[in-house]
Order: sequence, then structure tokens, then C-alpha cells
Amino acid sequence: LGRKLGFPTANIAYDNTEKILPKNGVYYTVTKIKDKEYVSITNIGIKPSVQESNCISIETHILDFNQSIYGQNISIIFIDRIRNEIKFNHIKDLVNQITKDVYTVRKLNSLHITA
Repeated sequence: LGRKLGFPTANIAYDNTEKILPKNGVYYTVTKIKDKEYVSITNIGIKPSVQESNCISIETHILDFNQSIYGQNISIIFIDRIRNEIKFNHIKDLVNQITKDVYTVRKLNSLHITA
């Protein structure tokens, strides 16, 4: 869905027996791929706007990145929490919020500060 909305994501496999996650929400992150770091935005949660599920998912949108990384190992470095996960009734509202979130991450990254 992320790609169709204009925000392609790397979907991270999560086995809740192995790792402790930050609480559900949207985060300013840095994604590390093969020793290179990229500014990213990460959602941890149940994706309430697009599915009815209690399963936790981790999705990362890497800003200004268009390479295929399917099947590669990546690391996500959490910099700061931007907001809670929100349920939107309309996909256009979700897209508008993601656009605002990306703007926030760009601004924070350019200023090298945390929210």
C-alpha cells in the first residue's frame, strides 16, 4: 500500500520473542543499509487505517531512496518519536498526515535536533 500512496516502505519482519520495540507510533529514524545511513520515517503499530489486526508491524519509508532492498538486512536507528499512531477514516487523510510527518523528519534532520 505504501508504494501506491507514494511512500514505499521496507516492511520489517518482527518476532516478538526476540526484540523489544519502542511503543507504537511514528518515529524519525535512520536506516542503515550496507554501511550507508539514510534518513527515514518508521511506523510501529497495528496499521489501524488499513487493516483490522492486533499484529504489530514495522514499516520504514526511506526518504529520497528508490533502490530495491527486498530481502536485504537493514538496521533501523530510532532518533525520536514524532506522534502516536492514528486511525484515519479516509486514505487521503492518511496521505496528508504522512506528508506532514515526512516534512517534520526533514526539518528535524536539517536542524539535527529531536522532537
